[in-house]
Amino acid sequence: MIFSAAERVYLRLNAERLALLQAAVQRAHPAPAPVEDIIVALIGPSIRWSLDPHSSYGVLRHMTSIAQSSDHPEIFRSMVEDIDHHRLFIPHFRKIAPWLSDVDIGFRISCLLGVRSQMTRSRDRTDELTDHSLDLGDPNVVLARVVAATAPMFTSPSTRSNTVPNSSRH
Repeated sequence: MIFSAAERVYLRLNAERLALLQAAVQRAHPAPAPVEDIIVALIGPSIRWSLDPHSSYGVLRHMTSIAQSSDHPEIFRSMVEDIDHHRLFIPHFRKIAPWLSDVDIGFRISCLLGVRSQMTRSRDRTDELTDHSLDLGDPNVVLARVVAATAPMFTSPSTRSNTVPNSSRH
């Protein structure tokens, strides 16, 4: 019962995500959609839904908790590990960052999803780290900050360093 309810919510969330992507692409056509719009399409619905007490996002949270503690996690695998809808974003990121491989774009999408998870599951940590100075209950504030922090992952290599810092330095 919880699985079928969560699956319906998950499909609605992904439909919203893909509708936002399509709208961004259509607005920008024939140019590539702006990176900011693609990021908002990818993670915006989750952040907005997680902050809306009237949304069904709690069903997804509950299902994820059940899946993590289940003796039969394979039952939940199709939903929990589904990435097909995330892959649909790769060609759009590639249009704005053609110097990135699909592997690089996939890694950056994974990073964006990690930021999204932080904002939907552990906002208290972010609230503490920002000295309670941001309204993390406002999805527009959260999305603007996330976009500002993550959009540079897709900027031109000439404007950023491609080197990985030496982790042995302090």
